Amino acid sequence: MMKPTFDLVSPQILAPHPRNMCIYGDEDVKSLAEQISNSGWVRPLVITPNGTIISGHRRWKAVCQLGWEAVPVEYREFTGETAQLEALLLENAAREKTVEQKVREGFAWEEIEKQKAKERQRQAASKTNENKKTKEKQGKETGETGETLVQNFAQASGGKTRDAIAKKVELGSGYTYSKAATVVKLIDTETQSGKQAAAYALRRVLNQESINAAYGLVKQPSSQRDCILGLIISGKASNTKEAQQIYQQQESEACDKLSAIAQLEQPVWRSCWNCQYRGEMMDNQQIYCYKKGKLNLTNIGADARGEECKMWMQHTSDYDNSEYLTQSKTFRLDLPYTLKPIIEAAAAVEETTSAAWVTQLICNALHIDLENFAKD
Repeated sequence: MMKPTFDLVSPQILAPHPRNMCIYGDEDVKSLAEQISNSGWVRPLVITPNGTIISGHRRWKAVCQLGWEAVPVEYREFTGETAQLEALLLENAAREKTVEQKVREGFAWEEIEKQKAKERQRQAASKTNENKKTKEKQGKETGETGETLVQNFAQASGGKTRDAIAKKVELGSGYTYSKAATVVKLIDTETQSGKQAAAYALRRVLNQESINAAYGLVKQPSSQRDCILGLIISGKASNTKEAQQIYQQQESEACDKLSAIAQLEQPVWRSCWNCQYRGEMMDNQQIYCYKKGKLNLTNIGADARGEECKMWMQHTSDYDNSEYLTQSKTFRLDLPYTLKPIIEAAAAVEETTSAAWVTQLICNALHIDLENFAKD
């Protein structure tokens, strides 16, 4: 085991841990970059000997955006992937997190605990086999073989695992954690099915309202849930309580229309955005790929790269190629990606395309009649 050593390295040679984005998402670091720029100082990143970041992903993104040529790092050696994952979680223990991030930490802790349980079982089995005579004597006295002892140990240690994980991620009891985990699993299911708007609305309820509100939606019949999520997505309701009240007054035809919004699926489209190997967005021009490293999207866009890439593998269908104006003379406008499901949902309510809806919104704000304006 090497002793921790410190150094200055180029941030360009570092790579994010592949589990970081799965747990914490692609986070905005604009304010952090401003703080670092003003202070001129950044806490050392914790990295492995091969340059994988364990702690400091947000700092790394920030200094990359600032164009720093070197960043302080602390090299640490780990016994394996499980040890790396545990360190990643522990290094992020004090930061602010959403409910979803806490649950995803819980999923990671469950993996770690399973690996530790297997190791405990292996050690217990090894201990019972050290002396055959002792094992045979134990079997005669208790009626249990060494295998039975190991199984009993696993059952005894597993009973309190969920409560322990809930405590680790600060979600109260194991029951509360289980409810939140059920919601996050549905979010993943909706996302993987291409239902981005429904996943967005459910995530919003979980993180901004409460676990109970989100879990209540999960337990409802899918048709009712989709209608309520449609009310939230379309902006007709600001929260689940308000959506429930409106839902009770809706006619069946209106409910069907709202449900269709939540059920809206996007077509599969080869792109960096929905690739299994997509990592963090470095800035407005670069994205990190776990197969190729940093990719600049200025000259070759994410969709063009996805079409050409032989390593592309679908993760979620979150890219829609229909968001471009149909007119011959158009230009591309890059908006924050978090607005995508909201814009799509609002456009669906008006039964138009996302591009047409945004265009009309801009024209209304500028008091422009697009048809007459184009003729001038």
